[in-house]
Amino acid sequence: MNLSQLTKVITPYLKGCFELPKAKNPENELIHIVGVSSGIDSTATALVLKVLFPTTDFLYVFTDTQWEAKGTLETLNLLEGFLGKDILRIKAPQGLLKQIEMAGGYLPSQRARSCTSYQKIQPFQRFMRDLKIKTNDGKVEFAQYTGIRADEPTRKGAQFSGNTSNNFPLQSLGLTKEDVNAIVNQTVGIPLYYKEKSRSGCPICIFSRRSEIIAAWSEDSDRVMSAAKFEILPDNVTSIYENLPKSVAQETGISRNWMGYVRPDWLGYPSVGAQTSKRGKLQRKETLDMFSESSKHIYVAIEYLYHAGIPGMALPQVYFENFITYSTSFGGLKVALKHFWLHRLQTKVMHSLSDDSERGMVENKQIALIQIEVDDYASLVPVKPSDTYTWQNDRTPLLAIRKNVSVLKHILLCEGLRQDGNPKISRVSKEYGRVLHFTQYEKPAYEDLVDDIDIEDAPVACNTCSR
Repeated sequence: MNLSQLTKVITPYLKGCFELPKAKNPENELIHIVGVSSGIDSTATALVLKVLFPTTDFLYVFTDTQWEAKGTLETLNLLEGFLGKDILRIKAPQGLLKQIEMAGGYLPSQRARSCTSYQKIQPFQRFMRDLKIKTNDGKVEFAQYTGIRADEPTRKGAQFSGNTSNNFPLQSLGLTKEDVNAIVNQTVGIPLYYKEKSRSGCPICIFSRRSEIIAAWSEDSDRVMSAAKFEILPDNVTSIYENLPKSVAQETGISRNWMGYVRPDWLGYPSVGAQTSKRGKLQRKETLDMFSESSKHIYVAIEYLYHAGIPGMALPQVYFENFITYSTSFGGLKVALKHFWLHRLQTKVMHSLSDDSERGMVENKQIALIQIEVDDYASLVPVKPSDTYTWQNDRTPLLAIRKNVSVLKHILLCEGLRQDGNPKISRVSKEYGRVLHFTQYEKPAYEDLVDDIDIEDAPVACNTCSR
């Protein structure tokens, strides 16, 4: 795509104006630096500046943690073709995992963001310092351009001391999330990690939601395991987390491609529900308790790609399913789904098979909230000990997340076989639990989500690390 074609794509989205800053001291040289991460916002910033100021010599800089999400480098390579210029790639002396190892296993957290400081800010500061020494006898100033959008009025960019100004062209030009997604989709293409991940950066960024960690275990298990090894857990608990259920496919001899999770009746499937004959019964104060003391209710969200069928021809059908996330409370699951559905709407061009409208998303993607009773849960997934040291902000170990998902998927697959009337369900040595109830997720509209208090109060990821 040449400059003329790029201009035709970007210009319709511009709603304001932006002028390049000038050096405070006219004797100084002004160096323009655009930080790129492969994320949508920084990519859009680089493309917009290229269109508006084609003769300006921008320096495009990527700071590599040496542990980036899959697809990062491929996106940067594509972006170089659109910019007609190489992206400078800088990095810390050690990659993120080596840095943690050398620090005695000290993991970053949302409060102590050592990963951002060591892997992003310090290398960038060294880069600017070296650039200053090599340029015009040190008589330079820097203009940095950051991808903060017009729909993020309260966000602030990283502040660098000295003669550096921070500029936000997307804000000045009135570009929103929907605008930058459209620009990137029509040019470089939205990075594949955005299918499940809401930002660029490390595969298990400390700001990752549980649904993103679950997706990372599925898509990039080796790298998640390399991170899990840094978590501090008692050996006896680790061994329990690592003891995963036997594969339903292996026990039944049915390929996973030919099995499906249990599906709700409002999608046209046979009704299923609790099997009271399998529940324990305990007597408490002369009241019959239908649930055993050791069982626990877990709430699961499953996304079904669904086609309603054509009257008189094709039957309704689910043609793909996705385990989104789980929670120990129904309210917690619904909050998690607000973030998930907002991300789906923001990246709808990657997901909708009929069109890229919100209507197409709502029709194609059905989400079921499923209440599951897990037998002997405390033995299957022990409560995290008080002396654990983990990546997650709520201190849930990565191995515990994997174990939870494995158990829950096992139950969903067994119930799916039972729903289909498949006799091979008898070959499963242990079922672990049962489905109790389905609820259809009422998907909020985009305009309701962006102003939702749960969205607004969510932790804000580091600006210098992702975007």
